[in-house]
Amino acid sequence: MDAHYHLQSLSLALVVVSVFSLACLTPALLRLASEFGASQRAWLLGTALVVTSDVLFFVGWEPQALTAVLTALAGLGIAEWLHALRLYRGETRRLRWPYVLIGAAGLGLLQVEAYPLSVLLMSTLFAALYLGGAWQALQIQDPPRSVGRWLLVAVLSLLAVVALARLGLLFSGLRSGAPAGFTSAPRAWLFVLSSIGPVLGSFAFVLACGERLGQRLLTSSLSDGLTGVPNRRAFLEAVHRALAGARRYHTPLALLMLDVDHFKRINDAAGHAAGDLVLVEVCRRINAALRPEDSLARLGGEEFGVLLPGCEGEAAREVAERIRRRIAEAPVLIEGEHYPISVSIGVVASLAGEGTPELLMEAADRHLYAGKAQGRNRVVDALVADTAAASLPAAADLATG
Repeated sequence: MDAHYHLQSLSLALVVVSVFSLACLTPALLRLASEFGASQRAWLLGTALVVTSDVLFFVGWEPQALTAVLTALAGLGIAEWLHALRLYRGETRRLRWPYVLIGAAGLGLLQVEAYPLSVLLMSTLFAALYLGGAWQALQIQDPPRSVGRWLLVAVLSLLAVVALARLGLLFSGLRSGAPAGFTSAPRAWLFVLSSIGPVLGSFAFVLACGERLGQRLLTSSLSDGLTGVPNRRAFLEAVHRALAGARRYHTPLALLMLDVDHFKRINDAAGHAAGDLVLVEVCRRINAALRPEDSLARLGGEEFGVLLPGCEGEAAREVAERIRRRIAEAPVLIEGEHYPISVSIGVVASLAGEGTPELLMEAADRHLYAGKAQGRNRVVDALVADTAAASLPAAADLATG
């Protein structure tokens, strides 16, 4: 027996396996639909169109009059994949060039009857569409270092290579005159690769969506839902890392603890919604006073923490004073009413990574309460705190802000 294979038998078996695999992947795609609804629907539609085209072709339903229809069907499916990747990236506008190419190839297939010209049109169309999809996948930036993204690029690039390889076989004259339904070993392997493309592509897309969802969950667990700044857990981790770096390189760092003065009065007078707006505005003003390398976090309620890498005592106090002035310089306007705001700030410095995050925060918190005891709207560091320690009221007396 020579190196010929019955294309329908081989490919139909692969299509059955592919359809079963896609049926297993569909629930995963649907579970992610709440997060990536539009892109998921577009990907599922594209996959359905490509698999339908494969099934109709592989069962032998390929009269000359329908070649253009099946090619256009598969092309529209790949175009939907491109659109799904654009939606995944946040781009809602459809690209026009895929549909122009599909229309041109379809019209060309209606006009030609020669098998080589048909293969030329189909292979060129599919190679262009798959390369366009690989480029769209390459533009995905969220999350960084995504395995799913690179798998998508690899699968779509491989499918483009398969289409171009089919052209290469055609131009080399390998089995260009084979009887209908039969093919050589190289062409059979090309059909194998193209048949499993939808499965591999869908797996990669599910993986990319899962990675992004995982990144979002991680981010939400480390950020404050109201203000968008890091939360207490993230702040503690940042201080741990900063202290380790300070010990390694013998560099200083400083930590600030801030509390909005008389915040309960704002809540009582204007309501909690107004209090939330004040907290958001406080974060905006603090960030405006910080360097790019500094870190702000909301630790709970109206209390915030700031990490200042590379800052010693005096420099940290200057940053704290800048924050204090920035916040107190103008009242917050809420529903026509002006609410003056201020903060008390406690400062603590570590010269070379001494201490732990908990100890530094505890010390800065003591300095903060010393500032409350001295009349609020002020910065207190270690020296000032020591002089105020004797007159410091109980923490419960200062809890009202």
